[in-house]
Amino acid sequence: ALPIYHTMHDTITVKDGQPVVQSREVQRLAYLSVETGGGLSQYAFFHSGFHEIQQYSAYTLTAEDKKIKVTDFKTSDSKSNSIFYDDVKETTFDFPAVAPGSIGTLETSMVDKNPHLLSPFYFALDIPVVHCELQITFPKSMSIKYLLRGIDTANVQFSQETRHGDITYTFTAKDMPEEKPYDDAPGRAWYGTHLVFYIERYNDEQGKPVNYLAATGDLYRLYRTYIKDIN
Repeated sequence: ALPIYHTMHDTITVKDGQPVVQSREVQRLAYLSVETGGGLSQYAFFHSGFHEIQQYSAYTLTAEDKKIKVTDFKTSDSKSNSIFYDDVKETTFDFPAVAPGSIGTLETSMVDKNPHLLSPFYFALDIPVVHCELQITFPKSMSIKYLLRGIDTANVQFSQETRHGDITYTFTAKDMPEEKPYDDAPGRAWYGTHLVFYIERYNDEQGKPVNYLAATGDLYRLYRTYIKDIN
């Protein structure tokens, strides 16, 4: 098996009267044996107009503590089985010098251009997870709601910290087994351990309270922006 260490830190601020979400993600894959070598050296990450990539880097730390950076990244349209075209891009690369005892690291930084559409965070993957952590930092004047879903939610530990006027929610899971797909069963969102979170309300720069996704009326106003100009 190819275990992974996975952390994400979402920082939410308010700019020009609207929430802005900056996401920093780190993924580390431990290559423990020859079998997890060459065939699993290729890796990828996804981004789009909604989730705009800002910075990214990848490298291999060999068993001899030598750091070898990835220099060849290839970005292409990500094809899906959906009937709709979207602008999701896939950037692929190969971790160099993969061998038993080496660790491949990917670091990315993205901006969520529309924080109404924050992606769920999955604690279990199709490979074993040694340590998985999601942090959400937001102003004290903002309200964040979340829902834990899936079959192993008891494995997710929650903590909260307040510092310098910001609140940080931390969700941590350790030693999560690999997630196996089920034939003729509901999709991954039914059984996969994941967290759905959203901005309920916030105060703008003038201190005025703004409902964001506090009730169905807010959802209606969002949906209406997508269709109001259609004849």
